[in-house]
Amino acid sequence: MRARWAGRRRAVSTVATAVAAVLTALAWVAVPPASGAFTSAVPHTASVSANPSFTCQLAATSGQAGPAALVTYPFADSSGTKAADTSGSVGSPRDGTYSAKGVTYQATGPCARDKARAVTLDGSTGMVAGPSSTLAAAIRWSEEVWFRGTSGAGDLLAFASSATGDSGTAVDRRVYLTSTGRLVAGVLAGGTTVRTVTSPRTYTDDVWHHVVVTQATPTDAQPGLRLYVDGVLVASDTTVTTSSGLAQYWRIGNSGHGAAATRWPGETSTTALAGTLAFASYYTSALGPTDVLRHYAAGRAGYPKTGRWSFSRATVGDSTSYLRHWAFRLYVDPISMSDPVGTYDSTWKVESGLADPRCFSFRSTNYPDRLIRHTGEMRMVIEVPDGSTAWDQSATFCPHLGNNGEGTSWSAYDTPTRYWRSYGNEVWLASDGGPNWFDDHTNWADETSWNTRPPVVP
Repeated sequence: MRARWAGRRRAVSTVATAVAAVLTALAWVAVPPASGAFTSAVPHTASVSANPSFTCQLAATSGQAGPAALVTYPFADSSGTKAADTSGSVGSPRDGTYSAKGVTYQATGPCARDKARAVTLDGSTGMVAGPSSTLAAAIRWSEEVWFRGTSGAGDLLAFASSATGDSGTAVDRRVYLTSTGRLVAGVLAGGTTVRTVTSPRTYTDDVWHHVVVTQATPTDAQPGLRLYVDGVLVASDTTVTTSSGLAQYWRIGNSGHGAAATRWPGETSTTALAGTLAFASYYTSALGPTDVLRHYAAGRAGYPKTGRWSFSRATVGDSTSYLRHWAFRLYVDPISMSDPVGTYDSTWKVESGLADPRCFSFRSTNYPDRLIRHTGEMRMVIEVPDGSTAWDQSATFCPHLGNNGEGTSWSAYDTPTRYWRSYGNEVWLASDGGPNWFDDHTNWADETSWNTRPPVVP
């Protein structure tokens, strides 16, 4: 398939070069947008409320990126023992309490748009007790937190029979680290039976990870117990649809599971977490997969700048290839600094997003009436805006930390699970393992991650 597309590209290369050369001779005169020259063929059904909120606070509490939280602790506090609840839910605030020792404030957090603050627990005495009163059990619920650590063992989140100290055996709705660094989510099903699911990989790599646990009823779209890490479902059991049903205290960083109690799978006698935490939330509803992905994206967004920039793939040994347009389609090609056409083709003016100023739009330097957008076939092109809301949404892209951990990944405003992808030398809007040939899972993370570089043409 890629060979077929490459052949089609070669067929238009002569024409494209000639057109670009004419534009060079015209000294890059801006052409006014052609009114009504384009009609979008993309079925834009997503509303603004269905798009990412881009801050961890709004993702958890506005209800615009899924259900709103009952309790949210950003852990942005600078001192004292109060963990401020910022949920704004009915009956709030439900403030928590930091332990007197073992807590370090104002660590660097994952949520750049929320001032990126967090707290570090020492793995011994440090913990956060949730609301001073018990929270009623729910048949659908979710727990969420960002964490970073280098050592295994300890609870991230849990419910227990006591707010502090030893909780004996009555712990429920837990997510914890094993001694090897795997994540385990579990419940006390029916109040008597421990049921868990375990991540296949480890997460004690000193990198921020987003963790969500949900439980729902057999009639729900995503029934049972589900563990998501970094926006992806990593373990689940559809048969685990009940927990203890007890009203309990919410605890962060240490469940206090009794020293004499029977250990849960992979659990050590230490339930105190050594690690850094940010934005813990509890919901009396089950977040769906799209909600989880958007919450994850909210914490990975940074602050790109407007102005002229060029873009290359965030992979080793690919420093000479740039994102460029050719015959109004996007490609990734090696660019010679002595090539007047290629250098202008690969320089972009980054502007405030047409559909949302929190995101960005990308204007061609040598065709300044044209912006990057995606078509209904998810091909990346440059076209003249037609003035419609749908067109503006298809030309707006939102930044996230690179899917391979480097650079930036750019998701579509109207299709937030799809990202710019260099597949072969063409650029598509691709999901990870989706239905299209360019959604192939192989190398997806690398091929959807981009470096922002100084403009080839300043």
